[in-house]
Amino acid sequence: MDSTNPATNTLLESYEEHSQSEVDGMLGDALSAFGEWKRRPLVLRERLLAAAVDVLRENAQEYAGMSATIELY
Repeated sequence: MDSTNPATNTLLESYEEHSQSEVDGMLGDALSAFGEWKRRPLVLRERLLAAAVDVLRENAQEYAGMSATIELY
């Protein structure tokens, strides 16, 4: 599967396609993970998300540099 810039028709990236069974497996894994996540106490989820925010803030400059190399349309 190819991803192209619709304005220029330039190829951005090519991706390997997944079979229906692979997609079904990934969706099942995501559903299972969400089930585990929603059963965790809210206070624990808040702490985990706050820790993720801290990491993002600590590395903001690095991530900003990475986003400059990604074409978003």
